[in-house]
Amino acid sequence: MSFLPRFVTHNASLKIASLVAAVFLWAIAPADRTQQESLTSVPVRVQVADLAWTVAEPPFPATVEVRVAGPAREIIQLARERATVRVPVESVAGEDTVVTLRRDWVTLGGTSGLVVEEILPASVQLRFEPVDSAVLVVDLNLEGELPEDVALVAPIQVTPAVIRARGPARILASLDSVPTLPFDLASVGASRVRAVALDTTGLGSTLLDPREVQVAVRVDAASRRELDAVPVRLVGPGAAQYRVEPESLPVELVGAELRFQGADLSTVAFEIDTRDIGLLDVGERRRVLPTPAGLPELIRAVQMSDSVTVVRPPDGDAGAR
Repeated sequence: MSFLPRFVTHNASLKIASLVAAVFLWAIAPADRTQQESLTSVPVRVQVADLAWTVAEPPFPATVEVRVAGPAREIIQLARERATVRVPVESVAGEDTVVTLRRDWVTLGGTSGLVVEEILPASVQLRFEPVDSAVLVVDLNLEGELPEDVALVAPIQVTPAVIRARGPARILASLDSVPTLPFDLASVGASRVRAVALDTTGLGSTLLDPREVQVAVRVDAASRRELDAVPVRLVGPGAAQYRVEPESLPVELVGAELRFQGADLSTVAFEIDTRDIGLLDVGERRRVLPTPAGLPELIRAVQMSDSVTVVRPPDGDAGAR
């Protein structure tokens, strides 16, 4: 006769097996176990609230080791999300300072069951520099050439033409302008307005306002004009000693039809600077490439002859130019 109730003895072996399995699962479940872990290479981020100063260089050291304790599952999650140490600086007393790191400055992502036990090393060295502000001219960085079938109707407009900058005084002291990222003229097939970001290379922690500008390009179909005899002029020191052969060249001008209307094409010429050809002996001849000059605004020259000859004749025989 059994002294135990029947509900206890009924399927006793199955109940015992279930109990053993439950105990085993409890023992191995990582979410319920507390363990310690050292997180290496945790980055240190400095947040300066003092508007008169900024961080001159990364903290030293730039990374630390953080020892945490808590459920293994949350530690694994933290390893995926990455921890950081954020150092708030309310006011700056000088250029160099040492800050003791606090455990509540460690951000652990979305985890809530972890405890920061230690930070190694316990302090970091910070270096600050004064902040200044300036107004900088925007320098549009153009590259490439317009497609052959289009021409500018008006000068390219950049809005705004100046921007405000705030950052390290040593950087701003050497600047009067800031370039944009390259704007490729070859990509312009029709009139358009495009946002172009400013190039912050070498500006460190400098803040720009705004960070991009609007570039407006107005183009139209390209028109062409051919001039048969454009004079070639010698300019520069000693120009009277030389003669150029031939004394005129044909040239093709390209621009929007609107730019040709009312344009004075009589000012167009080719020039050769004597400083670019060096000293010639009497009788010596040199082939050079002349440069278009006197072009109306937004009209470009397509040179139809490669070069001319500059000669130094006997004294008094230079001839007309």
